[in-house]
Amino acid sequence: MTKSFKYFGKDRRQQVTQLIAEKRASEYEGHWFEWNIAQLKRHIVKGSRGKRLTMSITFYLLRSPRPDADCRQLFRTCAMTKQMELERRRQWQLQRAHFEPEQERLDQRAHLQQEQHPPLK
Repeated sequence: MTKSFKYFGKDRRQQVTQLIAEKRASEYEGHWFEWNIAQLKRHIVKGSRGKRLTMSITFYLLRSPRPDADCRQLFRTCAMTKQMELERRRQWQLQRAHFEPEQERLDQRAHLQQEQHPPLK
């Protein structure tokens, strides 16, 4: 917990903690990485009775390798994942290049049929 984090009210701490917990739960590489607060800032304004009010909270999260993670294996896994993603994109582009001209021909054919046989009014 950062030093400034303890000065927030209980409800604000719970909001930030819940957002971090959601981020950790949605991490698809949770066995390699963890999320931590890198920076925390709050914007304070004076209320009508002179009381200080927190208007907004800005926090930055840091995604870092877990201390027990094997960095070599992590590097290999990231490189392999990147290569698979590039291959997936290339396949998608090839499929798109193949099917787009076919779709354009079908669209043109449908347009010509509509011109030849306009709908009855």
